[in-house]
Amino acid sequence: MSAGRRLAYLAAAVICSFAPAQAYTSEAVADAEALLKTTMERVKTRQASAQDASIVRYHLLEMKVEAGLLPPEAFCRQAREELQTMAAAEGDEPVKAELGLRGDKIDAMKNSPELCRQATADVDAYLFGADPPARTDDDVKEAERAAADARKRYKAGDLDRTSATLAEIAALEAPYTAGKITRQAYCASGQAAVLADLAGWIQTLAQAGQAGLLAQIAARRRLYQFKALCAAK
Repeated sequence: MSAGRRLAYLAAAVICSFAPAQAYTSEAVADAEALLKTTMERVKTRQASAQDASIVRYHLLEMKVEAGLLPPEAFCRQAREELQTMAAAEGDEPVKAELGLRGDKIDAMKNSPELCRQATADVDAYLFGADPPARTDDDVKEAERAAADARKRYKAGDLDRTSATLAEIAALEAPYTAGKITRQAYCASGQAAVLADLAGWIQTLAQAGQAGLLAQIAARRRLYQFKALCAAK
């Protein structure tokens, strides 16, 4: 499995909660808008597919609703339409097939906010990846053990940079999600720098054709989610 695709599965995605200012901020919206502009330019030169453009438009809708810039009702309507477009657009066949399997859930997004939330959570888990957060002492110890092992393997040349960085991110995040440290302590850790490094590295891989669009978005989501968490009062 490529480093880019692996990130798409391993990087935790935010479950859409429709709680403005909790998940993302206007900075994430601006980043998504810039990504959409770049993607549309690449579509014109056949370097990106219609499905790629639809994925970024959907990503932008989520950034807007989570930043409080789009009403939840409007998001559910527009996201449903975009996901249906995505499922039919020219592009990656596995993505089309997986969205097809979720067709009934996607169509039901129009019926209630809860069904909309469930559908977007399911789609996000597939598109951008979803790791369960650490909840117990054992989870924290395992994350720290895995990070220590990843450092050794990376230094020895037996592990790629993406996997090593993801292990480091998980180890820094685990004490917070398990309730062992405060938000302030987590925000004062080295997580911001590690997440920024991951996003930059995935962008470098993408430019070299070694990471895909989903991996880029997954890395950006993690970075901006952390920023929003730490900016919250």
